[in-house]
Parts: sequence; structure tokens; C-alpha cells
Amino acid sequence: MLINSYEVSFKERFCFITDTHNSEIAEIKMDGNSFYLKLNVVEGHVFSARIDESIVWHKRFGHYNLKSLKLLYDASMVEDMLEIHISTQTYGSCKLGKQHQ
Repeated sequence: MLINSYEVSFKERFCFITDTHNSEIAEIKMDGNSFYLKLNVVEGHVFSARIDESIVWHKRFGHYNLKSLKLLYDASMVEDMLEIHISTQTYGSCKLGKQHQ
């Protein structure tokens, strides 16, 4: 919460979490001596995740290696394929599947 500059304040039996624009993110009622934050209850905010499109294409092609996918992209052999970025990260499932070779 500190990294995102959220502010936490307590008033009466409530805990308020606000962002840098003073928009209320959560209002939590005290339950006993504790405050329980349930993220699936927080409404009115959008949370996003970034997905590496290279990995999406890697999985779409049955775990095809990234160098070959980049070759397909460079030769424009696949329509609507986004640029492939080769990473040094390897996945355990890919290694496990290739052990028979």
C-alpha cells in the first residue's frame, strides 16, 4: 500500500483506504478487534494485469520455441501475430515435456 501511496485512516469503528486523489478504495467496518479486507468486495476499481504476448503465442502453438516463433513473425507467416520477445526464462512444464527427446 505504501508503494502505491494509499492512505489508511481510522474513524470510529471504520477503516478507510484512499488513493492519491482522495478517492475511497475501501471502507471496512471493525469486526471484534480486527478489520477484514475482502478484495472481491471492493467495487468501482479496475485492476489490470500485463500478459507477455510471446508466451501466449508459445502456448497457442503447443509450446513451440520462441526463436522459431520469432522467425515466423519476422517472415510474416502468421496473421495478427504481435512481435515476439525472446526471454531467457524457461518453464518447468516445457522442460518436462522435452525430456523424452
